[in-house]
Amino acid sequence: MRRHLLFLNAALLPRIRCHCPKSRSAATKRALKLKAAAAAIPTTEIVDAAELLRLRDKQCGCCPPTEDDEARDAVRTLVAASREVRLGIAAKQQSEAIKALKEWVQALELTKGLLHGADVDGEPLEIIGNVFIKYASACGSANLRKDTDERTPPGVLFYPLVGEEDDASKQYLLPLELFSRPSLPGKDSRALRAHAVRCKDIAKFEFGRDGASEGALAELDAVLESFEVVKLRTGAGKKKLARALAENEVAPALDRPNRPCYVAQVVGHTALLYRRRAGDAVVDLESLRKDPGMDLLA
Repeated sequence: MRRHLLFLNAALLPRIRCHCPKSRSAATKRALKLKAAAAAIPTTEIVDAAELLRLRDKQCGCCPPTEDDEARDAVRTLVAASREVRLGIAAKQQSEAIKALKEWVQALELTKGLLHGADVDGEPLEIIGNVFIKYASACGSANLRKDTDERTPPGVLFYPLVGEEDDASKQYLLPLELFSRPSLPGKDSRALRAHAVRCKDIAKFEFGRDGASEGALAELDAVLESFEVVKLRTGAGKKKLARALAENEVAPALDRPNRPCYVAQVVGHTALLYRRRAGDAVVDLESLRKDPGMDLLA
């Protein structure tokens, strides 16, 4: 009897694992999620997004990358409609290419994997001159190499695989900085963090069960406009998730023309947000910078 049970376990266990959702890799789970989401996206939205990116490709530099919300929305639409996303990142320096890779993968919530070619036996490898990174969301891995073709323009070659067949003509050259978030200078960030620690009446806001919903963001926007500095309890259990939520969803949603929302710090599941108000400033950032007691490194 025991032999029969062992035989059945050996025969059936591989099949059970194949159909068990918990046994699937992150890339497989994402592929299934994308396939389900793609079916819900209207064809007209996909066509409009592709046309907008085609025009952006031809009119490169027509709009500052950090202000091009239409291009970012179009990229996200095509990512949601695709079964796989491939990126070709060309840059004049290795650091620029790796930075762009991290920003695109994080902003689009693509599969994260290993970066091959960036080290030799664990020792970091620095490539001098133009570099090229090839990335595929199917496995999440990327390959870094030196680009010997000086004619390659800097940018990200965005290739979403929409539909059952590959169409190499639907690739779009977009700016490296398209998903770059504005960042505070180090001294400003340190001053705001010290201010948040020493000031007892810092405004606080906490997301409810619905998380970063439209209603919650509208309330947070009003609080930020009144106080400029807000401690946000994201509700995310891990610091990595809290940072991703604050930087990729909350801050971009709270950006205003010439008044970006900055994430000054993330501690646990609490993020420190700062945005200058439209009228008179509540927080005198210049005075905080000059005050030695407000510099954490002073």
